[in-house]
Amino acid sequence: MRFESIKAHAFGALRNQSLEFASGMNVVCGPNEAGKSTWHAALCLGLCGMRRGKGKKTEDQSLEDRHRPWDRADAWGVDLTIRLQDGRRVALCHDFAAKLSSARDVDIAERDYQAEVLSEGVPDGSRWLGLNRKSFLQSACVRQADLLAVRDDPVGLQDELQAAAGNAERDATAARALASLEDFRKERVGSPRAPTKPLVKSRSEVEAACKRLEEARATNEEHRAKSRHVEELERQAEDCGRQLRLARAAQARQRADEARQRLAMAGDLAAEFPTGAPPAIPNDAQRMAEVVAAIATWANLPALRRPEGETLPALAQQKSAAGAALAAAENAKPSRKPSFASAVAAVALLLCGGVLVAVPHWAAFGAVPAALALVVLWWASRQAKLESARRIASEQSVLTERHRALVREIDHRRVEEEAYDQGVRRKAAAAQLLQQTAAAIGGAGDTPEENLQALADWQAARPAKLAAAEEAQRRWSELKGLLGGKPIEALQEESEACGKEAERLLAECDPRDLDTAERLPPLSELAEREKRAEVELANARGALSAHRAADVAEAEDACAAARRRARRVERLDATVETTIRFLRDAEEKVHRDVARTLRGTMLQWLAAITDGRYTDCRVNPATLEVEVRAADGPWRNAELLSHGTSEQIYLIVRLALVAHLTAKKEISPLILDDVVSASDGVRSRAILETLLAISEKTQVILFSHDDAVRQWARERLADLPAHRLIDLQQIAEGGDLPPGEAVQTAP
Repeated sequence: MRFESIKAHAFGALRNQSLEFASGMNVVCGPNEAGKSTWHAALCLGLCGMRRGKGKKTEDQSLEDRHRPWDRADAWGVDLTIRLQDGRRVALCHDFAAKLSSARDVDIAERDYQAEVLSEGVPDGSRWLGLNRKSFLQSACVRQADLLAVRDDPVGLQDELQAAAGNAERDATAARALASLEDFRKERVGSPRAPTKPLVKSRSEVEAACKRLEEARATNEEHRAKSRHVEELERQAEDCGRQLRLARAAQARQRADEARQRLAMAGDLAAEFPTGAPPAIPNDAQRMAEVVAAIATWANLPALRRPEGETLPALAQQKSAAGAALAAAENAKPSRKPSFASAVAAVALLLCGGVLVAVPHWAAFGAVPAALALVVLWWASRQAKLESARRIASEQSVLTERHRALVREIDHRRVEEEAYDQGVRRKAAAAQLLQQTAAAIGGAGDTPEENLQALADWQAARPAKLAAAEEAQRRWSELKGLLGGKPIEALQEESEACGKEAERLLAECDPRDLDTAERLPPLSELAEREKRAEVELANARGALSAHRAADVAEAEDACAAARRRARRVERLDATVETTIRFLRDAEEKVHRDVARTLRGTMLQWLAAITDGRYTDCRVNPATLEVEVRAADGPWRNAELLSHGTSEQIYLIVRLALVAHLTAKKEISPLILDDVVSASDGVRSRAILETLLAISEKTQVILFSHDDAVRQWARERLADLPAHRLIDLQQIAEGGDLPPGEAVQTAP
């Protein structure tokens, strides 16, 4: 079988696009989101269809969710053209949205092959390969990152593996014989867990017969025990009735006492309220908060103290005087007037000079005293100026300090007076609050102290008033509860009725038992006991009257017959078990043959595809578990190797399965999606070369996003007409394809 072309009318993101395939190796390349996995799924569904049997499988729903068209719910379909080994060209057309499918000959009109490959309601092209939808997807169709999935459900391939072995070996019919024997054993013998089958049923019959025999032997003793039981129940029922009557009498007496007490309490309470209901409890929580706030405001006032000392006007006057004096001092000029002593000394020197001028021989020295007098006057004038300057500076310093002290004292006085004024205002506001709050409670006085005392008295008396009001309301509620909406006369009548009822019930009891009434259980429990005792007594009497003696001899015969039937079934089970054991040995031989066949096929490609690393392998056909080893190396589980090596090994497992499972007259194509993504460059090329060699006889369609795969295909497939490279990216961009690359897209 070979795929010739496929057309996706509406499939996932594909719209009216088609691909044509060569008979050998086809490499479909493109980046992520280019549609590779969509084309892969379209090929698989185009060949096998979508099952329409009862119930929808999870994988079918997953395929539908993934590949139903994204923007149209009414269109979903794909057409596939295949060529069979005998030359027939078949068009498989599927309209998944309308659930319509067909399989018709391309060259011969009206030739319909649907009945030939119909499976689960739709034509399944894998039937021409000797496979079915499930086995084809598990072997020849590899989805992205799904190479190891063949190990997830190996049981699904067992029928196909054994059927393939049966075509070559006669002993392979052991599998079907085993299935028939298992069905026979299940129907004619059954397992120990099948209660409706002969084995368990016969054993159950033996147990039942033996049980009936034992029951028959115990019948007489049981009859006597039932009689004694009825007598005991009669005594218990009588005792329960006596206790119930006594409890009812005690309860009636208690009700009468309670009714009298209730009547007395109601009379006392009614006397307290001759005018009716008491006043309601005052709701003065807000008023209480206002009283507390007024008292706290007055109590938290700071103590007032009038400022002492000079007033602000006096201090301001002193500041003005000090400022004037300071200004006068700053404007004063230093005095150059010499002192009196200096003036006297200068005059004396001048007189002395006059005397010397008058003496003939000293006249020449007469100018000296005059000069000295001038010096004395100059020095005296300078000293007077310095002294005057120091005195003026000292006076300025004193006046400045005095002026600053007055400024500070004025500021301090102003702060004190403002604080005092503020305290006066706060006290006036607090006094006004006391006045208003006291007026609100009706106890306003003439002074704040009187108002404060009125508020304190009201606050102290409030708890007692509230308690008295609450107590009155409680007692009024108690009275209403006692009366229950009835007049007090009704209570009196009820009390009298209860007393009469108690007297009547007490008359029915033994007075000697009244002392034990307090120790009895509750009345409801006693009534339940009496009812239960009566029911048990009635049941026991009915059981005694219905009891009949059994035939012990008949029960013994039935038990022996049941044992004989059970022995026959057990002998049949042993015979079938022996036969199954022989056939399992034959099936084991089939497994060995299948394993040998798979191993032989895998050894053709194992060394090449693992770059010579592993040269030998063995396969468990029951689980498809693969072990490999290098030359003279230990066996290793393929699933425990690196992810890339595991995928490479299970790729050739898939190839071996396809070669083994496909019908002899057909060759199954391989549809592979990114099977080299986990391999390195060397092994990737080895896998590609292996697939190229396989494609000489088997059509291979490989989807890949790897640029190295695209480059390999361009190098190896360019000059080979039986092979083809399809570049989805160049198709999407509308560019020309290089030689060796081909694709057709519907308009």
